[in-house]
Amino acid sequence: DDCGASFYFSKGYLYIRDIRKGDNTKFTLTSSTGLIGSPDIFEKSYHGKTVKGFRVDALLQHKVSTASILTLKCQTVVGKFRVISGKHVANKSDFQTQFDCISSK
Repeated sequence: DDCGASFYFSKGYLYIRDIRKGDNTKFTLTSSTGLIGSPDIFEKSYHGKTVKGFRVDALLQHKVSTASILTLKCQTVVGKFRVISGKHVANKSDFQTQFDCISSK
């Protein structure tokens, strides 16, 4: 927390770096590319600061991982966001990506 570094696993690699050093996926998530419903607003403590962002559900998107930057477009939200946490979920009938994202600015 003191140096602002994040510790996370992504695609089989361990990262210890500033989360703002993530990758720009150049991916736009819309209802036609897999967005499920409308993103929910969340507020939580992250590295000692309170951050506001969106909790998003989508059809399985391998491009979405921690620290990735993506564009989110729907009726309630439009903008560039950075993924701060998430998971890929699979069961017998559903394959989804669930993640939290904050403004990439």
